[in-house]
Amino acid sequence: MKFEPLFKTTINNWLTIIVIALLSLVVWRVLKPSTMSMEGISIEVGEDSVAEAVVTDTLHVNYANVTQLSAFGFKSALIVNILKYRDAGGWIRDKEHLLRMRGIDSALVERKSELLIYDVPVKGGKYADYSLPKEKTKRKAMKVSLYYTSADTLMKLGISQPIIDSLLEYREKYIVRGSMAVDTLRAVTPDIFSYVMAPHISERIVWRRDTLSKSKEKEVILVDINAADMEQLCKVRGIGEKTAKRIIEKRTVLGGFIDIEQIKEIATIDTARYNQIAPQLTIGKASIKHIKINEVTQEELLAHPYMRKELGRALLRLRYRHKKLTREMAEPLFTDSKKDKYMLEYIQF
Repeated sequence: MKFEPLFKTTINNWLTIIVIALLSLVVWRVLKPSTMSMEGISIEVGEDSVAEAVVTDTLHVNYANVTQLSAFGFKSALIVNILKYRDAGGWIRDKEHLLRMRGIDSALVERKSELLIYDVPVKGGKYADYSLPKEKTKRKAMKVSLYYTSADTLMKLGISQPIIDSLLEYREKYIVRGSMAVDTLRAVTPDIFSYVMAPHISERIVWRRDTLSKSKEKEVILVDINAADMEQLCKVRGIGEKTAKRIIEKRTVLGGFIDIEQIKEIATIDTARYNQIAPQLTIGKASIKHIKINEVTQEELLAHPYMRKELGRALLRLRYRHKKLTREMAEPLFTDSKKDKYMLEYIQF
C-alpha cells in the first residue's frame, strides 16, 4: 500500500483550510468596526464616525476626539500619546510642537497642515487662539497709609528718599492717634503735599481724619499698663495681640513699668506707634514689684534686665560694709543713663 499520495493530499487540504481561514479573518477585520485597547485607552472607529469625520474639513488638535483624530489619518499610537498629553494638562501649540510628538506621521502633517487648528483650551470648555496675546488681569493698586507704612514700602510706591525722610519726621512730630489729614499735610509741608498729591501716588494713599472729635476724645479710656490683661490692652488703638503679648512679657520681666516710655524697648513699637498709644495708657505704681536691696541675693539682683553686673556687685559690697544700705549711700553708684535711673526706682531701701 502506497502512503505518499495520501500524505500529499492531506497536506494540501490543510494548506487550503489555513488560506481560507486567513482570508476570512481579513474580510472580517475589514467589514467589522475595529476596536483597539492601548495602554488603558480604548479607541473605537465605526462607520458613522468616519462619515462624520469626512464632513469636517478641519481638525482641532487640542480637543478632537478619538474618532476625529483617527479619521484625519493619525495612527493609534500617536492618538494615545495625544490623549495622554492632553489629560496631563498639556496642549499642542503649533505644527512644530505636533511634529515632536512620538509616533507622528510627518508626511501626513505636512500634507494636511492647513486643516490643523491649534486652539488653546481655556476654562469652561471654550478655546481661544494661542497666537493672541493673553489678557492681563489688572492687579488692584496697593493702598497705603502714610502713618503706618514703613519707609521701604513708601520707596516701592515711588516716593523718593528725601520725601520719605520728611514724611517720617512729620508724622512723629504732628500726628496723634494714628491719622494724617490732607489739610494738615498741605499746611505743614507744602512741598511734600504737592509731590504726594501726584495722581499715581495720591490714588494709593488712605487718608484719615487728623484728630478725633471732642466727643470721642472724652470717650477715650486710660488703660493701666501694669494691670491690664490681653483683652484690655487690645482695646487700645494701635495695640494688637502680638504687641499686647510682648507688653505683658516685658512687664513680667521688669516687675512692672516705671515709665510709659519703657514700652519703646519692644520691637513692634516704634516712635510713631508710641505717639499713638501713649495718650491711652497710664501706670499704676501699686503693681510695681520692687527689689528689697537689703534682703535680695546676688543672683536675684543680677537677674533684673536693667542691673549691670558691676553695679550689682558694688551695691552688695556696700551693703556688706554698712550692714544696711540706704538710698543716699547707693545713689552715687548709679550713672545718668536711662536704664540706671529706672533701676534706682525698682530698688526698695
